[in-house]
Amino acid sequence: MPRESRKISQSGIYHVHSKGSNYQMIFYDDHDRNKFLMKLHSVKQVTEFELYGWCLMDNHFHLIIKVKEVPISRIMQKLNGSYAIYFNAKYQAIGSLYYDRFKSHEVENLQYLFTLIRYVHHNPVRAHMVQTPSAWHWSSCRDYYGYSTPHSHLLNHHKILQTFSSNPEQAIYRFTTFNESPADKPRHLLTKKPVFTDQEAIKEIQNHIIDPPIHVIKYLPPTERKIVIRHLKTIKGISLRQLARILGTSLGVVRRA
Repeated sequence: MPRESRKISQSGIYHVHSKGSNYQMIFYDDHDRNKFLMKLHSVKQVTEFELYGWCLMDNHFHLIIKVKEVPISRIMQKLNGSYAIYFNAKYQAIGSLYYDRFKSHEVENLQYLFTLIRYVHHNPVRAHMVQTPSAWHWSSCRDYYGYSTPHSHLLNHHKILQTFSSNPEQAIYRFTTFNESPADKPRHLLTKKPVFTDQEAIKEIQNHIIDPPIHVIKYLPPTERKIVIRHLKTIKGISLRQLARILGTSLGVVRRA
């Protein structure tokens, strides 16, 4: 069945997100995140898109991009392809890093754009990784709040702030007030806080096994892999779905172990 053609944004703005295959982690550490942002900057220089918001999680990322001449598909092909080469080389991984194609949604008005920027900044809060959006250092939130960060050069946020006020200080204040307001999703629909965050779970796994490294487990022979996963399933506080996500395997593989 042929793939459905992507819809074209009349404004040129898209909310783009990609996640790891089988929900596997695509950023294991800060070096991975920095490498992704370096590649994002390189692609941005070549394709000249504008970046209105971003957030890197453990197993997925969000970008809000305004394209110019180069279409969004070409931009993401360059970015995801380049990062996948780095990731597979570093972790000696094979196969697709990402789950299916990247997802993109057209953004056709300012109010929806503001809502999406806030949604992206609240991702770590909804995942119970931090208490406030600005506490997460791997998003564009701190740049919007007026902090100087190592990645400030990536963002084209001044156009957004100017819509809140022509006065820079007032613009930051008004944006911060808007961004700190409750997420659009009702609280009772938010997922329950896990016993461990993914980073905490990784440390627990590393405390239980010295060898092989986490990213190698999914490549072990089936019998050996089953023994390792069966041992990891005894760790209290790590769900089967979370374990599958961290190991980069399917939930079925973890359940059958």
